[in-house]
Amino acid sequence: MPRIAILIIISALTATASAAETQPPEVAYPDGYRDWPHVKSMMIDSGHPLFDTFGGLHHLIRQRESKSRLHVWSIS
Repeated sequence: MPRIAILIIISALTATASAAETQPPEVAYPDGYRDWPHVKSMMIDSGHPLFDTFGGLHHLIRQRESKSRLHVWSIS
């Protein structure tokens, strides 16, 4: 096996091992956030005026204790 192939394999194994050791940052989520109801999801795609600053997939949730009411709109 050529030396370059061995170096590539060793580099790949080293990169994989160091990536496995990296821990994601700790996020301080609010208490009970997993119980908050999902309201809707939306995708801000290219072509939308807010795409450059706010593009991507967004999930809207609300706290169960929220005093505001959600109104359901239907088109019949």
